[in-house]
Amino acid sequence: MELIINNPYRVLGVQSTASRKELVKRVNDLAMFAEMGKSKDFPLDLSDIFPLNRSPENIKEAERKLENDESKILYSCFWFLTNDSVDELALECLSKGDIDKAYLIWSQQIEKTQNPKFSWRLNRSTLAFFKIGKYGFDKTVLATILEDIGYIIDDYFQELKEKIWNTNPPKIDDLKTRKKIIDSFLSYIDSLPEKPYGQYKLGVIGEFWSFPQDAKNYLEAKLFTPCIELIEEKIAYAENLRDDTNINQFRRCVSELMSFEDLIYELAEFCEDFAIQKVINDYANEIRRCSVFVYNEFDEINLAESLISFAVNLPTSGQVSDDIEENRAQLDATIKEKENEQLYEHIFEHLKKEITSLFEAEKSVNFCKTELAKIQVKDGGYIEVSSVCVNVILNYLIDAFNQTREEFGENKDFDKLYTTAKKVRQIAQSLTTFTVEAKIKDRLNKNLSAINAEFEMMVEVKRKIENGEYKVTQKSDDTVVAGTLARTAEAWGWNVSFLRLVFAIGALVTYVWPAVILYIILSLVFPKKG
Repeated sequence: MELIINNPYRVLGVQSTASRKELVKRVNDLAMFAEMGKSKDFPLDLSDIFPLNRSPENIKEAERKLENDESKILYSCFWFLTNDSVDELALECLSKGDIDKAYLIWSQQIEKTQNPKFSWRLNRSTLAFFKIGKYGFDKTVLATILEDIGYIIDDYFQELKEKIWNTNPPKIDDLKTRKKIIDSFLSYIDSLPEKPYGQYKLGVIGEFWSFPQDAKNYLEAKLFTPCIELIEEKIAYAENLRDDTNINQFRRCVSELMSFEDLIYELAEFCEDFAIQKVINDYANEIRRCSVFVYNEFDEINLAESLISFAVNLPTSGQVSDDIEENRAQLDATIKEKENEQLYEHIFEHLKKEITSLFEAEKSVNFCKTELAKIQVKDGGYIEVSSVCVNVILNYLIDAFNQTREEFGENKDFDKLYTTAKKVRQIAQSLTTFTVEAKIKDRLNKNLSAINAEFEMMVEVKRKIENGEYKVTQKSDDTVVAGTLARTAEAWGWNVSFLRLVFAIGALVTYVWPAVILYIILSLVFPKKG
């Protein structure tokens, strides 16, 4: 780290409490040695860890840095000083090259003391950098450094200034100094090849907990702003691309957009920040819009489903979260519908064909049964399709029976009426084996009951015809009993057209009226009492 390696106090070989007079003398001594081509070493150089260059140029540059008050306090935060006997003992160990023992002395004092002295924290944090230089990067050690520096530039800052100037310190812009310290740490973290705090360094924010609030605000703005701008730029690109019709280009765009997933989840740790939550919502909302776009424009249901599923899992809030859930439900329903279309494709194609005969109706029943039997999962979609099958076939059966019944009034073809009723009854009965919705089941049962009732009457009439009880004649005149039928229908609640059918059947099989007709009506149509 630059503030340690090229610290002007280190270059000059003095502690940060050195007076102006001591600094001038040291500069002159080092300049003289440099002119003779010699280099002088000091106890706190630690040049075996970080090499040190005391060239005339570096010496002059170090002197220049310490002439500026803001620069002087900045570098003082990163170099050793002696403030008490604990510091003397630890620095003595350090001058002998035992950095571990020196580090332990300061650490033990800090841990066992309720209010550690500022010099212990300052010296420990400075030495900790040399430990990293010697042993390699360690997140725990860096966390300790940040903790100590945070206390130094907050609680102990004024005390440090007084120690450095040994008098009333000059007026210094504290926030400016804190910003430089944060910038230096971020630059150091950037240089770490392992990227221990993530690509965008957001993982280090929590380690700055001891820093004053103004410094933490600066740190967050420093790290959040480029992340937010990067995401907003990609959102804008996707928005513009939605005006294009190139699916391949759009695929690449959404792929890039989704590549920010890790960053989004890193930012989500700080979503109490309004700007962070807003950009996360904007990002998720754009993913949602892309999902809708690829489905509506390109019918890319797989990509649309992938995008909306991605958006659902993002840490959104408010209306955006509701909109995503709504679109997800709509797309799920569409996907389910398409799956059903594929699953029941053969059935749907079959049902599009018009049924023109009872023979075809029976074939349709068998076809639907066979296709439905292939379906493994008997879910709501299965029941719905099964219900459609029953409804379509039942509609034809009703039409076929009603048409034959109406024709009977003209042709008096009892055999055709009987055969049709029998077949309709048989096919309708076979529909009861289908698993259907409750309303379809109720409709089927009601119609089947009506068909059964009419067919039973026809069976009785047919039996009497075959037994010779009734003789077939073509003479009939239903106008005579029209009033009787109407009154009977009103009394019993039967449909007048249905009673006309019964009358027509009676007219077909008898030459005596109205006694036989009334007998048929009373004995076959209406239930006997007692």
